[in-house]
Amino acid sequence: VLEVIKVSPGAKLLRSLGTPFLVLTHEPLGNLPTKYWTLGAWPDGAEKISGERMKETILVGNAGCYMCPVACGRIIEIKEGPYAPLKGKGPEYETLGSLGSLLLIDDLEAISKANELCGRYGLDTISAGNVIGFAIYLYEKGILTDRDTGGLKLRWGDPELLFKLIEMIAERKGIGDLLAE
Repeated sequence: VLEVIKVSPGAKLLRSLGTPFLVLTHEPLGNLPTKYWTLGAWPDGAEKISGERMKETILVGNAGCYMCPVACGRIIEIKEGPYAPLKGKGPEYETLGSLGSLLLIDDLEAISKANELCGRYGLDTISAGNVIGFAIYLYEKGILTDRDTGGLKLRWGDPELLFKLIEMIAERKGIGDLLAE
């Protein structure tokens, strides 16, 4: 059975691109979480955070669950730039969505860094990205204010804000204490 699975088209796709292959599959359908689900399309951004882009740029290997013949997990390495050095588990589709497209962050290396930070702090990437997206959405609508955020300007597409909010959530500091709930 394992040999049959190994050679199946689905297994080959997952081994090659991992779950990030879903970014470019879901985006044209309007099913990629984008700007806290308020945008239906984000083709340029989706391409920048896709499994294909990951394979071309930072992917260095695969990993799999015990005895899994597919090995869809991503091993990435960033050798240069503001997020280097970074080597380890790469973001899966859900993380690319929640820490990337949901927040309008189209920088694959920044998303990988945020993924690593969540792992280091023991935070679920899906929950972290969604609560941060909700906070930015509420800030944009004027429901959360500078007073609530301690003067922190919540805006879409800002990797440095993402890193800061992950840290604040993990350490339960400022607005992060509320978001941690």
